[in-house]
Formats: sequence, structure tokens, C-alpha cells
Amino acid sequence: MSNKKRTAKKLHIFAILSVVTVMVLGMLIGALFFIRPKKSDAERRELTKFPKFGVKEVLSGSYFKDISTWYADTYPGRDGLIAANRKFKGLYGVESKEKLVAKNPKKADKIPVEEKDTDTEVALPDHVDVPKNGAVDAAVQDAVTNGLYIKDGTVYNIYYFYQEGVERYCALLNKAAEQLDGETQVYSIVAPTNVILLDEETQDKLGGSNQTQALQYFGSKLSDKVKYVYLPDIFKKHKDEYLFYRTDHHWTADGAYYAYKMFCKQKDMKAHSRKYFKKTDEYSPFLGSFYQELQDDTLAKNPDSLKVYFPNGTNDTVIKTNDGGETDGNVITSDEAFDENNEYMSFLGGDHKLSTITNDKVDDDSACMVVCDSYGNAMVPFLVDHYHTVYVADFRFTDENVCNFCTEHNVDDLIVLGNMKIVSVDTSLDKLQVDLLGQ
Repeated sequence: MSNKKRTAKKLHIFAILSVVTVMVLGMLIGALFFIRPKKSDAERRELTKFPKFGVKEVLSGSYFKDISTWYADTYPGRDGLIAANRKFKGLYGVESKEKLVAKNPKKADKIPVEEKDTDTEVALPDHVDVPKNGAVDAAVQDAVTNGLYIKDGTVYNIYYFYQEGVERYCALLNKAAEQLDGETQVYSIVAPTNVILLDEETQDKLGGSNQTQALQYFGSKLSDKVKYVYLPDIFKKHKDEYLFYRTDHHWTADGAYYAYKMFCKQKDMKAHSRKYFKKTDEYSPFLGSFYQELQDDTLAKNPDSLKVYFPNGTNDTVIKTNDGGETDGNVITSDEAFDENNEYMSFLGGDHKLSTITNDKVDDDSACMVVCDSYGNAMVPFLVDHYHTVYVADFRFTDENVCNFCTEHNVDDLIVLGNMKIVSVDTSLDKLQVDLLGQ
């Protein structure tokens, strides 16, 4: 065989091998394209779903944009990379029992307020003045900004007042109450962060904004058609109880219980005692969102436990899925189905577009709708035995027009519940505006 033929044969074999290699790589890449994670344990959330095909979406370009978002959000090994990044950040400094965690300097708005009133029976003022803000302690001035404070194995979540956001939130609820006037009573519950439990000296040292004053301001901007559930006094009264998790940003079931009690007071409805509920369970250990963010050893050595209260009437929910279908769920998931980083999902099974709870032991047509962030999930179990139907919509995910929904479903009470750091930020308000008013 001549050299020319041998060379041609080698090139032919090389070409065949190249084609086969490309085909194999193509099949592997194709498999990886669709075999991707559906949830992130590190971030404690469901990942973006592959978009549903539609001609309208293709023509507008949103379909391909959604594919790009899905692809970026579901890359294989994302949790491992996130965990590695957090571990790397943990090497930055020497650990101590007390830490200030902050990166982005931020100045709080001045809070319009008058002298604080510790008597929850007294109506909040209609008008408030702008007070002077206290200076941040010089020793921590460069660190205490928009951050987290760690002390004795507990993370404290510092709050910064944003006047424009607070006023926009209140204006949205006022418009919803006006639209629903005579049909559905609107309630506002704004949850504080755990900093409200600290003594005044420590709060002054941390800077940020006075949460009691801020929550007074929320109340002062709501119309008479909105019933405001004011929480600072009852939280301070019970500050030695386990009201917030140490390693997670949520309140505990007991913290949510006191919010429920104050709601019942506003509604002039008798609250059930905690002994009333069917049973309680405790799940542990629980290392929540703050631990996932900081990966701090002092938090790992002081894990939380998660207590749950089961309603008497029913533990069943029907959940609206992303494709418009339905699936069964539970008010409380009792079998410890979630790992130690996701125990808070025991309440309602996590955050959903819409959950419906029907309690046939309440033999009237009473109904309430809870529009909330994940703080609402821990309070819902206490409401179940008061209503025939409880609807729960996470305002970050739902596609309901809430006011229309309340009218169509004869909802008696609309309860808007969110953490004070979430409900007044622009992204939440943009979504809440669409949800409540369809605008």
C-alpha cells in the first residue's frame, strides 16, 4: 500500500472517530441539558422550571429568555459551588462569640414617629413627626450597616427604615381596602426582626432604625379601612421566650402565635390557647438561612429546634401547581420529611402560589385569605380552626388578582402579612401591586 493510500486511510479513520466523539459529547451535553437539579438545598428554594412552550411567548422572545434563566439557575453542582464559596468566606477572619457581619454601607431614613406607646389598647397616632436618628457607636461605625450581628450563637437581623417603601406599602393596602369596602375586611400584620428583642443599649450600638418607631409609622399611614395588627409590645413582653430562630431569619411558631393573638384581638375573636391544638412536635436540629449564608461554627454548635402546632379541624391542603394543576399537601408536615436546613418548610410544605385549606368542622361559609411571604406560613395553622376555608397566597409567586379573588370567593378577611424588611422593598412592592390590584 502506497504512502498516499495509508495517509488517506488514517485521515478517514480520524474523521470517523471525530464524528463519533462529537456525537457522544453531544449526547452527554444533551443529557446534562435536561438532567438538572430541581431545588437548591443551600438556598432553600425551588429552582427555575423549564418554561412551557407557547407561540405567544416565542414571538415575544420571553420563551428563550426564560430558557436562559432556567439554564443559568439549574447548572449541575451549584449547591457544591455555593457551599465552597461560603466556606472560603469563613476563612476571612478569626471567629469570636460576637461578630458584626456587614459589607454594604447604608444609611437609614429618618423615621417619622412620636413617643412610643407600650399600651396595645391605645390607638396609634394619626400623625407623627420625624425624630433624630441615634449615631452608630464609633467602635462599630464601619461595620454596622446593612448587615447581621452575631452574639452568643444567635444572628440578629438589623433593620433599615425606607420611608418611600413603607408609604407605598400602606398606600397599596389602603387602595385594596377601598376596593373591598363592605365585602372583605383588610388586615395588615408587619413582622419585626429579632433585633426588637435586644435591649435599647445594644440596639443603639448596632445602629439601623428603631423597629418600634418604624412599626408605629406603618400604622399611622394605614387608613381606617385597614385594621393594623401592632406587634412590638407583645413581643417585648415575651422577649425571654423562643420567638425567633437563632440560625434562621423567621419567627418560631410561638412568635407567630403571638401575632395570631393580636390578630384575634383586632378582629374581636377569641384566640385559642396553645394547649388547645391537637398536638405539638419538635424537629431538631435545625440550621436555617443565616447558618447557610454564614457557615459559622458558633451557629452550628447552637442549632435550633422547630416546634409545630397541629390544627384540630384538618391538616390537609390543596396546592395550586405551576402548571395550573393541583396537588395534595399538609398544613403541617409531621414526618420530618425535610433535612436540617429546610425544617421551616414543615409549615405548609414551603411557599406556594395558592394553597386552599377546607375545614369541614367549621360549619359556616367563613373564609379568609392570607397574602404573605414565608412568615405567614407559621401563623396559618392557628387560623385553620376559625374558618371554613383558608386561602394562602405567597405574594412573591402567586398569579391571583387578590381583590377579585376575595370578591369571587366571598372572602371575609384579607390578611396581608410580611416581614418588615421584605414588604417595603421595591421588588416586593412591584409584585404586591400586581397581586392586590392587578396593576
